[in-house]
Amino acid sequence: MIDLGLQRRRPTWPVRLTLCALPFLVLLGHACSDDDPKVEADSTHDLVEVDPDSTTDAPELPPDATEVPEDVEHDIPPTSDCGFSDDVTYDIWGEIWQLRSQDGTTCVRLVRRNDSEPDVIYKAVPFTLLSLTLDGLGLEPSRVVIEDPEKLHYNSTHHNWYDRAWGTSDSARYVLNIDYDPTEVTPDYFFFSLVILAPDGDDVLWGPVSLFAVR
Repeated sequence: MIDLGLQRRRPTWPVRLTLCALPFLVLLGHACSDDDPKVEADSTHDLVEVDPDSTTDAPELPPDATEVPEDVEHDIPPTSDCGFSDDVTYDIWGEIWQLRSQDGTTCVRLVRRNDSEPDVIYKAVPFTLLSLTLDGLGLEPSRVVIEDPEKLHYNSTHHNWYDRAWGTSDSARYVLNIDYDPTEVTPDYFFFSLVILAPDGDDVLWGPVSLFAVR
């Protein structure tokens, strides 16, 4: 009886193997069937080949970036005159800046002295303001020249990123703001603005007006 039982169970493993393999056979049959949809050669599913010689558009600016001109456009003749010299080349670390609004109606000429000592590394390069010439101002007097050392001030900041230069008169304070912002699309990430304040510095009388280096 034991032998008969073994003989009865012996042929069952091929049947189990067949049953286990049956789902895979069904899937294989579907894969080979002609009923499956195919992508035609001229269909919209074809891969798009990229021309290696083609050019791509420039990356978009960050959403908070402001595109500004590298320098002042001279298509519009300037109506302001600050006594600019063609021999002066703009340098953010230079001692003379010649700045003008994009429409040419306002200008600033700043002269400063670099007071840093040789072989000394400064966190804020010290400057002394020597003169400030402004023209095309939106209030009277429209042209101002300040050369009195007692009325000229320069505040150097860390890395000189947010320096302030200003001159004072009996009726106003003329402030040139120097600001650094890596989101601004300028050659060196610095940009300038002019604002006229009351003598005590509390109230804004005119501005601010954006200025750009004349190169």
